Amino acid sequence: MSRDSTLERRNRDYSAGILMVILFFAAVSIARAAPPAVRIDSPPGAVTVDKGQPLALRGRGTDPAAGAIADQQLVWASDRDGPLGHGPSIEAKLSAGTHTVSLTATGVGGEMALATVGVTVGKP
Repeated sequence: MSRDSTLERRNRDYSAGILMVILFFAAVSIARAAPPAVRIDSPPGAVTVDKGQPLALRGRGTDPAAGAIADQQLVWASDRDGPLGHGPSIEAKLSAGTHTVSLTATGVGGEMALATVGVTVGKP
């Protein structure tokens, strides 16, 4: 076998290896689903409520691949009080202080999105 044919074979093997790597990364990129969209409808912005007053929280999530997100995949939480509930609409009684309330939506592929709103709970 001549030196030129050996180099040619190595170049072909190298090119085939590069092509396989490119195809693998392209397949992985295509397989990743887009994250869901999530929004908090109520309250529409930062709000102040009296301590002990229930706060109505409403929001929604949409998965680009599956449409509306199931109630169990919509999770409400407070950075001060922890988990608040599941679903598009809940009522919460928050402790006194400043809270960041979040709604997390999880899509069918496990992708997540988060929306937040500020809530201040004062004295009654």
